[in-house]
Amino acid sequence: MVAGDTSTYKVNFKLAPLGLRILTGPDGNHVVSEITDEKGQAASNDVRTNDVVCLVDTDAVDSMSHDQLIQHLFSKTVDFSMTFRRATESRENLVVTFDKGAMGLMTEGKNGEIRVRNLIIGGQAHSKGVAIGDIVSGVGGKALYELLQEPDNTEELTNLLKERMNQDNPIVLNFNGLGKKMIAPKAKKQHAAPPAASPKKEDELASFKKLMIQGLEVLKIHNKPGPFGAKSRAQILYMTADLKQILCGASKNVATKKSFNVADVKSIKPVEKQAKQFSILTSSGALTVEVPSENARNLIMQRLAQLIREQKQK
Repeated sequence: MVAGDTSTYKVNFKLAPLGLRILTGPDGNHVVSEITDEKGQAASNDVRTNDVVCLVDTDAVDSMSHDQLIQHLFSKTVDFSMTFRRATESRENLVVTFDKGAMGLMTEGKNGEIRVRNLIIGGQAHSKGVAIGDIVSGVGGKALYELLQEPDNTEELTNLLKERMNQDNPIVLNFNGLGKKMIAPKAKKQHAAPPAASPKKEDELASFKKLMIQGLEVLKIHNKPGPFGAKSRAQILYMTADLKQILCGASKNVATKKSFNVADVKSIKPVEKQAKQFSILTSSGALTVEVPSENARNLIMQRLAQLIREQKQK
C-alpha cells in the first residue's frame, strides 16, 4: 500500500460468506482486492478494497502464504474476527505515468471493470504506488468505457496500451476514478461474469456427505506410539447418518474411543511440516489423521469444515 497514516479495525464475522476477495501481493500483504457482495458482511462493516488483513482472531497472518491464509479461514467452525489495516491516504483518482517498457502489473477483468490483480515488486507500478485491488478507470484521462468495446476486457486494454507504446509516448493510467463521477452506459455494464454455479457446490457437498457417512480410509496418527512402536494405524474416518458425530475406528462396526460431537469441533488445521496430515480439534480432545496426498488433505479439510459449519447453523 502507499505509505501514509494507517489505522486498524476489527470485524466480527459469522460462519457465512464474507463478501470479499483476498489477494496476496509481492510484499506478502494479504489485500482485500474486491468486495463481492454490496450487502454482505464485509460491506456492512465498511471493509474496503486495499485494506490489509493483519489478524484472524489473534493469529498473525503476515508470515502465511495466500493458500495458508485461505486454509486457515476455511478451518474455522465457529464465528471469528479479522483485523484489517487501512491507509488513511485516499486512493481515489490516482494518475500514474509509465515509461516505455514493462509496467509490472497484472490485471483481471470482471463485473464491468478491470482491477490490478498482482504487482511485480520493484516494477514501475509497484514503485509508483499502484496497489492490488486498484481499478483501472481510464487511459490519459479518458474512461475505459469510452475506449473499449467491453470495459472489463483485459485483452482489449493490453492491445490499446501496446498501440500507444509504439508511438513512443509515456502511458498515463487513471486508477479509482477520473476526478469526476463516471457513469458507464448500461449496455457496457452487462458483461459481469456469471455467478459461480451454486448447484454444483451443493452437489459437491452432498457427495462429500455421502462419502463421510460411508467412511474414508486414513492413517490415524498416535501422539504416543504403542508398545510395538507403531506411530500410525489404518482406520476408517466417518460420520453418523445424522452427521452429528465424527468417529475414527478400525471399522464402522467396532466401538471406538475416538468419537466427537460436531457441535464440539473448534477447528480443523493442517499439521505443520506434514503435507498429508490434518487435525480435528475439539473441546474434548483431538484427532490427527493422514490421507494419501496433500491435495486430498486440503480438499477434505475444506469440505469437512464446510459441512461442520452447515451442521452448526441448523
